Amino acid sequence: MIDIILLFRLDIDECSGSNPSNDCAETGGVCINTHGSYKCKCEKGYKGNGKQCTDINECVEHDCDQGDCQNTQGSFRCDCFSGYAMNAERVCVDVDECEIGNNTCEAIPHSYCVNLEKFLPEDEGYRCKCETGYKKLGKSCVFEGNMKEWIKFLAIIIGGFVGILFLIILCAVIFSKWRNRTPKSEKKDEVVVAPVGLAPPVDFAYLDMPQTQQTGQDEDDWKELEDEDVEDDDED
Repeated sequence: MIDIILLFRLDIDECSGSNPSNDCAETGGVCINTHGSYKCKCEKGYKGNGKQCTDINECVEHDCDQGDCQNTQGSFRCDCFSGYAMNAERVCVDVDECEIGNNTCEAIPHSYCVNLEKFLPEDEGYRCKCETGYKKLGKSCVFEGNMKEWIKFLAIIIGGFVGILFLIILCAVIFSKWRNRTPKSEKKDEVVVAPVGLAPPVDFAYLDMPQTQQTGQDEDDWKELEDEDVEDDDED
């Protein structure tokens, strides 16, 4: 009799086994076994009644700050910008490049790294400072005494170059003026020559005379010439 009562009280776990006998959602659903039955609920990152669960887009409300939020099934992640990393609260925070060794200061002799707060994603987030007694020259740290000598040397070179350039320009101007000058003796011997190939002056008054007048004048001239020839023949 006791065995029969225990048999009726024996619970069946509908949530376990290779073929669980429940209708909870396969994606995002969780089966919870109860005595003589079971219940369904949705996992974190999903919403629904447990039998139907839909993914929640956490990026709608979550701000990664210095990064881009990417929604995933039941969760999300932050793709942080360069120089930032996601912390436990899933927010992108500044990375200490000096602490993790992500800097170029170690390659510069007599320098050390100083971490800086980033205001823009393209900021490096650190700065290399020179040790005491050294000054920064470009991307190097040089001894302060040597730096003064270098400055003097550069000043001498630049001054010499400017002086040579000035002399070259001055010589070019003097040579140009000397080449373009004209001797006084050549100016006295200059002779004005009339252009070659010009036609003789034309008597425009003669051209303006009427044609009949020109013809009569020609006939009188011919008659005078004939009379002179006749007189010469008579004398002979």
